[in-house]
Amino acid sequence: MKLRSILSQQPIQMLRHTADQVGLPSTPNKTILIDLLCQALTDPKGIQDRLDSLSEPQKTFVISLAAEGGELLKSEAVAELNDGFEHTFQALMDDLAQIGLVFQDSTTLDAEHPLIGIPDSILKSIPISLSDRARLRGIMKAVSIGLLRTFTKDCNIQLNDTRRPFVIQAIRDHLLTPDNLKAFLNSLSEDKRTLLDLFLKEEEITPADLQEHLGESAVRELEDLVWKTPLFYALEGQKNGSLRLASDLSNAMRQIASTQGGKLETHPEDILADETIVPSVIQDNTPYFLQDLTTLLGQIERRHPRRLKSGGIPKGDLRDAARLSREETDPGYIDFIALFAETAGLVRIQGQTWCAAKDAGLRLEQVPVLRKAFFAFWQQTERWNEWSADRSTPSGSKSRVDELKSIRKEICKGLKRCPNDCWVPYSQFYQLLTRLSDPFRHFAEDPGSGRSLAAGGTTADELLRRILKGALCWMGLIRLGNPEAFAQPLHRSNKAVFQITPAGRALLQGTSDDLTEGIQPVNPKSKFVMQPNFEILSPPDLPPGHFLQLCGLADLESLDVMAHFRITRESLQHALNRDISADDLHTFLKTESATGLPDMVGALIEECVEKHGEIEIQSSSGYLTVAQESLLDELYAQKRIAAFLGPRLSPIAAALKRESRPEALLQVLHQQGYMPRLDAEFAASEQGQHQVILSSSELSELVGFLESAITALTERGASPSETLDYVISRFRRGLRRVPDQGRQEALARYGKDFESLGKPAQSDESGLQDLLQYTGANPSSQATEIRPLVEYAIDHRLCVEIIYHVKGETSERTIEPFSEDHAMLYAFCQTRKGDRVFRMDKIQSARLTGQKFQRA
Repeated sequence: MKLRSILSQQPIQMLRHTADQVGLPSTPNKTILIDLLCQALTDPKGIQDRLDSLSEPQKTFVISLAAEGGELLKSEAVAELNDGFEHTFQALMDDLAQIGLVFQDSTTLDAEHPLIGIPDSILKSIPISLSDRARLRGIMKAVSIGLLRTFTKDCNIQLNDTRRPFVIQAIRDHLLTPDNLKAFLNSLSEDKRTLLDLFLKEEEITPADLQEHLGESAVRELEDLVWKTPLFYALEGQKNGSLRLASDLSNAMRQIASTQGGKLETHPEDILADETIVPSVIQDNTPYFLQDLTTLLGQIERRHPRRLKSGGIPKGDLRDAARLSREETDPGYIDFIALFAETAGLVRIQGQTWCAAKDAGLRLEQVPVLRKAFFAFWQQTERWNEWSADRSTPSGSKSRVDELKSIRKEICKGLKRCPNDCWVPYSQFYQLLTRLSDPFRHFAEDPGSGRSLAAGGTTADELLRRILKGALCWMGLIRLGNPEAFAQPLHRSNKAVFQITPAGRALLQGTSDDLTEGIQPVNPKSKFVMQPNFEILSPPDLPPGHFLQLCGLADLESLDVMAHFRITRESLQHALNRDISADDLHTFLKTESATGLPDMVGALIEECVEKHGEIEIQSSSGYLTVAQESLLDELYAQKRIAAFLGPRLSPIAAALKRESRPEALLQVLHQQGYMPRLDAEFAASEQGQHQVILSSSELSELVGFLESAITALTERGASPSETLDYVISRFRRGLRRVPDQGRQEALARYGKDFESLGKPAQSDESGLQDLLQYTGANPSSQATEIRPLVEYAIDHRLCVEIIYHVKGETSERTIEPFSEDHAMLYAFCQTRKGDRVFRMDKIQSARLTGQKFQRA
């Protein structure tokens, strides 16, 4: 509050009365009177005399107002300094205003929110005891409004008005409320709370004292607090940097410390709220994830999807299986289950396709063993990459994999600290991890490694939400409350909560208790119902082995309380193709069906068995015919020739084996004295066309190379032939049903290679341009100037001429620097023709040249 400004708002009669109080002559000119009052009212002796003339209540009011920074909203002044008695407040104000100590300002904010304050020029002369000095309001008065508003956001303080007096009051009310202050302290790091404990003990601390007690890191923590929070003030006239906590805040902290053994340090679990939170929506995957695993194995048994070259199941087949998931819709869910099934040996490779393992049904009944295996798989797997939004993508370097495993372990330690049967707010669990876990806290404070692993950066918040909402929820370790809130970042996820399930608690503690809770028990006597319309109804407690067998011989149409299957000719054909006999089909359906085998179903099975195999398709590389039956008998009698022959198709015709090459057989027959003739069309095919079998990845690589080569030729003015364009277009046809990622990656990779091949050598002119752009001293003989010169040379690949003195000898060198640290310079020495290490303190002078160098 400015004295001249507030005096200009007062009526002339009051100014004259104030002038009489301080012994000034009366004058009709208001401006002159204000000038005189500005000099008289700020006189320290006059201020003390006026304070001494006040009654005890009036003096207490003035000193208390000065301790609060000299300015309050009228509503706060009435409530805090006059015990809420508004009817006596105005009389008090009139008396203090008439003697020129305290004024009411109705213009700075508005008429509805007047300010009660002491002008700054008077305030500095009012004595305040050390215990009352620099309260929170007084400290915040000198802090920028931008920093105060940022602090309110960090503390989640809701502001009804963003003007300074209201912001200051909101922060003060928040910090002096015990629960809010305790939450604020819990949000600080352990080092910061230790630092605050020392302030409560010593009251006044210098940076030198702090370094002596807690080390250099504590000094950095204090600097961070001083710059980001309005909690400290520096004592006037102290040159050693002494700091104190705000007096009213210090008292509030002492009250909290007194309930915790005299320290602000608390158990990490105290961060978690005690109040009961009831979410509006609950997501619990415990009853479904083993059912979904069984369904996936059933679909694999039914479809026999092909095995990818790198292992795994094609995405298309997994998406079809995901449509039958009971609860979870996340596309990564089915990938996670499939990866576990592959790792745990629940599926096996048959030829080039996947099928369910023979003991899969029995293993699915062992729920405790399976849940422990699921949990151990998630903790140790290197193929599930939670750094990326697409978690099935490769996770990169081993160090990144190890860091992810470490964070998983720390999350499990944090979950062990969570209370039983309580909903845990996600934001509080995040704070718990930052206090409890050094690796997680380091990652949260410095997520540089995360930024290099995922597009757009993977923060600790994003990674933790991805793990909780993903694998931990899918396995039934936790249940989520308000799951949609987990899609929001930390500062907006107030409604996101989770709860440890009983089975999750058992997994975390390594026991077998409660691992079957929430899982549909299996009834060994349960049977399915087969209807004459070829529909099969399977109950939820059907043994998994029987469910997998049903999937192998019928189409799974839907899953609800009951699983709905339908037997079709196609499904029976697939079963028969897998060498399931008719007797096995009849036995299984008659034995395990509660309604037996309907006649219509039995008739369909007999019809399919009768027709199955009446036409048999085999592969061969060709066939041969002979003029006489005896000649073919003669060929089969010779071992060298018979090795090429397959089954006899007729008395005068025989098929060639699949691996046989007709031209090789032709050569052997010539050697044995026969005179065979190669079919004219086949010979032309052999001479004019070639067949090369490529995998999808190999074809993508080839097309990417050819397309990048065409682009490189075109950019250099060449015109590729139309024949080459035609060949590439034919190759592209083979990739129409293949994901385009492989071709795009090859195209980008080979494009860079072609660009590097075509880059011209660096010229002296380009080196000269870099040399001219250097703004430092060149040449230089000062150590403080040599280092930036060398750094510039490394960044711009410029040669440097140095004078180097070592072991009493001085030599001139021309070097190509490529790296340096605090003491050493690593470079290629053109004089000595090899890599050398130079001590920076032994370089007497250095000069940049305009010569560029290229380092392999």
